[in-house]
This record gives sequence, structure tokens and C-alpha cells, in this order.
Amino acid sequence: MSKICEKCGTELQDTDKKCPNCNADVEVKKTTEDVEVNKATTTKSNLLSDKKTLTIIGIAAAAVLLVVILLVVALSGGYKKPIKNYFKGSQTYNAKTIVKAFPTFMKDDKLDKYDEDYMEDFKEDLEKEYGKRVKYDYKIIGKIKLEKEDLEKAQKSLEKKYDDVKIKVTDGYQLCLQIKIKGSEDHEEYFYPYSVYKVNGKWCLISE
Repeated sequence: MSKICEKCGTELQDTDKKCPNCNADVEVKKTTEDVEVNKATTTKSNLLSDKKTLTIIGIAAAAVLLVVILLVVALSGGYKKPIKNYFKGSQTYNAKTIVKAFPTFMKDDKLDKYDEDYMEDFKEDLEKEYGKRVKYDYKIIGKIKLEKEDLEKAQKSLEKKYDDVKIKVTDGYQLCLQIKIKGSEDHEEYFYPYSVYKVNGKWCLISE
């Protein structure tokens, strides 16, 4: 179908963008097909945008979930760390590792106790009893949550000795350990109780 210039009535070609008679702009009317194509393009663009948004939300949700899982694992197993440090330091005769099992304000006292002479004597005693290459193997086989009175008692005991330090004992467990010691000449297995406390937000031992 030919087009007519709306301004002067001159017949136009389909390809004309201006009227050859009056130079008026020719209005281009979109066909139904053009409208549908444009609509489809817009819809696809919106879908891609929505998909990208959902992907970002999904990644963020997964990250939050991972943080929560890691936090739960850390909180649930933190009481084991001082036991691990104590036995690792004992097996390697490393005083600094042993000291990690105790509150920070005990560091100087513990380093004085576990000095070079103490660690050397400790090693000699173990080797005399079990032979060379002594190894520890331990397993926590029982756990009882300490009562409020036990925590208060532990806090008062610490405050009495370290009166210049602000101390707060908020949690604790009585653990039962199955301990195995093995050397080149002998071995032994026994059970021993250890108490771990959460002191100033950190799980630790407060006595051997």
C-alpha cells in the first residue's frame, strides 16, 4: 500500500523518509510484527535481568548459610582446642604450644613453669617409663556441662590469684579422656578427667 504525505497529499514511496514535494518528515508506523518483536525483545531482557538478580540472591544466600555452618561448627567444637594444644605441646615438648591451652593472663606463669629444664625432665621421665619416640593418643569419651556454681567457683579462684585482670567465666565442661601413651619399650592406657572453661570468650584449661 502506497503512502500519502499528510501535509500536502503527495503520493510517497515506501522507502521515502521525507516528502519529495514539501520536504515534510514521513511518519513511520510500526506494524503488528514490529510491535511483537519489540515486545519479545523487552520480555527476554527482563527475564535475563530477573535471572541475574536471582543468581546474585542465590549466591548471597549460600554465602550466609556457609558462614552460619562454620560458626556452628566453631562454637560446638571450640572446647576441644585447649585439650589439643596441651597434648600436642606435651608430645613435642613445646612449652609455647602447651601455654596456648591456658588463658592469656596465665601466659607468663605457665612459661615460667614449663621452662627448658622442666621440659627436659619431662622428656627424660617419659622415655625412662616408655622408651624412645613416645606418642600420645587421646579421645574424648564423655562430656558433662558444668553447673553455674562450678563456673562461679572457677571465676572466684582465678580472680583471687589474678586480681588485676577482669575475668568472666561463662561456660564449661567436665571431660573424660581416654589416653594412650606408647613408646618403643612400653605402653599404657588410662582414663582422666579434664575441665575446660570459657574464660573471657576463649575456651581453655585453668589447671592441669
